[in-house]
Amino acid sequence: MPELGTEEAGRERFIAEPKPPVDRRGSPREQVFLTGLLVTEAGETLACIIVDRSESGFRIKLLEGDDLPPHFGLIDLVAGVGHEGQTVWTSKPFAGARKLKSFDLHEPQTGLAATLQDVWRTALA
Repeated sequence: MPELGTEEAGRERFIAEPKPPVDRRGSPREQVFLTGLLVTEAGETLACIIVDRSESGFRIKLLEGDDLPPHFGLIDLVAGVGHEGQTVWTSKPFAGARKLKSFDLHEPQTGLAATLQDVWRTALA
């Protein structure tokens, strides 16, 4: 083995370790796999799975190969919670969305929340 010069002999050599990916989300993500319904501005409903969620948004799996519209309503069928969402990214069959507002569909509602409430009640009937 060749001898190291005095300058090299005092240095330790480190192998670069890979850095973990940077998580840019403002709040932690929770994996959930919830049955959901998307409601478009035209009133169409699309089946989906809410794959994960955070305080600020969702990752959704579209089941019918549809595109996620720019703005939509999202219903968590089991919990009875509706959300107003905005599409941030798509990579079929998944899409990421920002949560703009949330609504308790068990309570009286108006506007978009009332529409989501009607769809939710019909889906449960």
